[in-house]
Amino acid sequence: MNHGVFPKGSTILFRDGDTFKGSLIINQDDILFGSYGDISKGKPILSRSLYDGAKEGKWIEVKPNIWKYTLNGSDLVFEKNVGTLWFFCNKGNNNCSKSMTSLDKTFEFAQMITTMRTYDETDLEDKIDTLLTNDLEFYHAGHGHSSNTNGKQLYVYSVGNPAERFDEIEFNVGGHNIGINSHNNIYVDNLKIMYTGSHGIGGGTMSNLVVTNCEIGFIGGMVQNYNNDKPTRYGNAIEIYGSVMDYEGYTVEDGMIVKNNYIYQCYDAGPTFQLSAKVDTGRVALMEKAAFTDNVLEYSNYNIEYWMSTDEDEGEIFDQSYIQDFTIENNIFRYSGTGLCETRPDKNGSAHIKTWYHENGSYNRIVGNIKIRNNLFYKQREKTYYFRTNRHSDRYPLLVNNTFYGMYGDDFGYTSNEQYANLLKFNDVLLETENYPGNRFIILDKELYNIKSDHGTTGEATWDFDLNTYTLTISGNGNMADYTQDNLPPWYKYKDYIYNIKIDENVTYLGNYAFYNLFYVKEFRIDAINLKDLTISTQNVNW
Repeated sequence: MNHGVFPKGSTILFRDGDTFKGSLIINQDDILFGSYGDISKGKPILSRSLYDGAKEGKWIEVKPNIWKYTLNGSDLVFEKNVGTLWFFCNKGNNNCSKSMTSLDKTFEFAQMITTMRTYDETDLEDKIDTLLTNDLEFYHAGHGHSSNTNGKQLYVYSVGNPAERFDEIEFNVGGHNIGINSHNNIYVDNLKIMYTGSHGIGGGTMSNLVVTNCEIGFIGGMVQNYNNDKPTRYGNAIEIYGSVMDYEGYTVEDGMIVKNNYIYQCYDAGPTFQLSAKVDTGRVALMEKAAFTDNVLEYSNYNIEYWMSTDEDEGEIFDQSYIQDFTIENNIFRYSGTGLCETRPDKNGSAHIKTWYHENGSYNRIVGNIKIRNNLFYKQREKTYYFRTNRHSDRYPLLVNNTFYGMYGDDFGYTSNEQYANLLKFNDVLLETENYPGNRFIILDKELYNIKSDHGTTGEATWDFDLNTYTLTISGNGNMADYTQDNLPPWYKYKDYIYNIKIDENVTYLGNYAFYNLFYVKEFRIDAINLKDLTISTQNVNW
């Protein structure tokens, strides 16, 4: 799919059911992308994956279980860095284990192995087995030099020829599906945007961008740049890296509108706007108007991310940098922090809605309102939200009439001007309903909600679990009982809520599997007078 030359005011329509491979770069204002034909055939697909690796090209085994992708006799296949590979299995093919309710096939995604910028790729094929050691890891040579250089050889670890294991293989090739170099009145409607290593739709400062009725998924993973010689990867469904404001004679009417879309499996964020003001260049960070409404957003590290950061020290730039009007309404949020984003090297900080308070003191300055209302939030790996504002302001988003599903002890979110202060647990929020008018909180583990404590015996000792402090205490005189994987201790039903373990001084033995798979323990305290008198079973290896 070539760019073509689209004059100002063009309407570009893609036929329903067809697939267009490549990227679109837009250099003119007043452009509408849409579709025509028989919608029963499905939305037109705009794909950055140029080949189906299960049907096109060949996989050559260069080391045991390590395969190199070739096409037409060449191993230099891709023009830019590949962010990940997607492997799909039709019904009856058991090589895939992951699923989504919206997908009629199972799938896997590849884990990208990156190296330092200074890594020497000389004789790479001889040492590729030192980089790739696990099934479905991949290495794309050349990623360490620049995100814009031509891609080199791509290797995948696979226990068998990938083309024989999987029914379809798609490559997240770098480069936006739709890259916007113009600044005004871009409309995208009823398209299916897929398989890019970069952003599905990406642009800079503009007056109006409207994205409606689209499906945008399987996005990102490409190396963007290097920070202290280590790679930073990225990939958002829809991004404005710039301001939304009156520009070049155009006025903000719609602003940034993201409405009635299905957005999923993004390495970084779903829809996002972001920019930092810079006094030395005179750059303002201004969001005059945005609305993300009526979308289903799931399986992204941040289902929504936003920041327009500035600082009081920036003078006139500070006065011009702010968020004026932003609404997040009638969306369904699910499964943030899971999916492709789990291949990130930085696995902390995911959320349904994420904003930032930067270490240099810059923050989101709100002069209007951020309204978050009538949304449904369900299942997050970490937090529901991270909100930040400045150290002098209480201008947090207004949350009204939302429904939150969560486990009793889940982390709910941060509302603070400091990096990690004021963390609310889900059960804390239940006690602060006056700060969340009209919101509903649904406890998924109701059997724990009414349990404040539980206790019993374990061998010669006793145990006590306090849900208020998330503390398991072992006390009494003598030895604990032994347990097995098939007969776990009675406190195991609270395993997701045990954050602290305390062993009193007269306990003389910690039994087999007593603390097996208690992954959330943050503090383990032993008060034994003489540690030599305490015997610890070797079966407690998974603390």
